[in-house]
Amino acid sequence: MPGRLSSIRSVAPQLLTSAELIVETPGEGFSDITAEARRFVPHERRPHDAMLYRRGRMQRRALMRTYAPLLGFVYVPLGILALALGSNHGQAAAALFVGAAFALLWFLGSLHARIIRYDPDGFFASIVVLGGASFVALQAAALGSRSALVAAPSAACAATVIIGSSLAALGARKVRRSIGRLGIAGGIAVLGLGLSEGASDWTFVGSTFWASSLGFMIWVLITATYLVRS
Repeated sequence: MPGRLSSIRSVAPQLLTSAELIVETPGEGFSDITAEARRFVPHERRPHDAMLYRRGRMQRRALMRTYAPLLGFVYVPLGILALALGSNHGQAAAALFVGAAFALLWFLGSLHARIIRYDPDGFFASIVVLGGASFVALQAAALGSRSALVAAPSAACAATVIIGSSLAALGARKVRRSIGRLGIAGGIAVLGLGLSEGASDWTFVGSTFWASSLGFMIWVLITATYLVRS
């Protein structure tokens, strides 16, 4: 008998629920469980509020991923002011750095979420998170001690974030090769500045404004712009 196959349709389920219905029976043989099934099915279909909750949670996550990169633009001015005031106004610098660190960590969280999509095994994403967290800790210590010898290692952490992000984007072909190479070169430059700061106890301006930190902030502005626009 000739037949005809219609086109194949694929449907992604919005929500799957499961439960186990247990009915006590008098013994072996057939038992009518129609009444129990009628009470079970409406109960299983009732929780539409759970679906709404799931949608609301997904919307909040989408908003966080959309606006978290904007905190990169918050980190840079706060960080610059904190470093500029650190020489003579330690308390004001510390207060500003609290806000800068908060903004930077949320920005790095959005960057981590993007990189994990480029690199599912999580290698580069882990490097970026570790480097960013270490950078914040070392910068706080350097700002409190006003020492370039403490700030210099933070340049290595900043360079790790820059180079790791650039390699992840290059590997996933999310940026042009020239842009990715510029990112790697920028990371190497920040690392070189850190080496100079550590070797000669050199500070760009005052006693707490380090060139390596400024280079990292420039990269944050560029990357935040890319994340927001994409």
